[in-house]
Amino acid sequence: MICITKCFIIILLFKGIIGRLCPEGWLYSKHTKYCYHLVTIPTTFNNAQFACRLQNAHLLSIHSEAEDRFISAIFAKYGQSIWLGAAIFDNSRKYEYVDSTPFDYTNWQNGTQPIYKKSRKCVKISSENWKWFDDCCYYRPVSYVCKKLAGKYDQSHWKTIVNKTSKIKNNHNHRHLKLFNYKFSNEKSDIVIKENKRRNKVSDMVASFANKIYDNKMRDKLRTRN
Repeated sequence: MICITKCFIIILLFKGIIGRLCPEGWLYSKHTKYCYHLVTIPTTFNNAQFACRLQNAHLLSIHSEAEDRFISAIFAKYGQSIWLGAAIFDNSRKYEYVDSTPFDYTNWQNGTQPIYKKSRKCVKISSENWKWFDDCCYYRPVSYVCKKLAGKYDQSHWKTIVNKTSKIKNNHNHRHLKLFNYKFSNEKSDIVIKENKRRNKVSDMVASFANKIYDNKMRDKLRTRN
């Protein structure tokens, strides 16, 4: 009887650990050991990356056919194109991921990388066939998937963050992102991040204000670069 009780307790503890591999609302992949979260509110590339960073994640990166199948099996059913976290930074003309992982797998339309165009430096995944295609980074906003390494998460802590950030339609990237030959670090967004960690909440008003500042500056930069 004692043995059965101990085994039952161990099983409960094991389930508790597994249940916390990802925050609430995120999906776990045994293949990659990462957590994934779809946000269906359309936004720009940089805004999507910032929204992911608010939750210690990055825009989606895909590194194998198996991971690609996992993502498509879950999110393709929503019928929405999404951002891939890859773009051409500076003037390199080479695609890189915002999470700094290798760009070692591709699934381009027609099987070939598109010809470089200044106005199409970001990558989207098509809702029609789940193939990749290049597009403008700030026009034609789409949904996005955040990705982060699985770990032990306190569900009560993450629930508040998920609920708050889901209400913010537009955010921006606080990371030093070398996009279009321009490094940008927004002080307002850094404040939001620190406050979020300290109080476990994000101010919609501050985030919205910071987003307006960022969008105006980035649009000016993109117009001058392109």
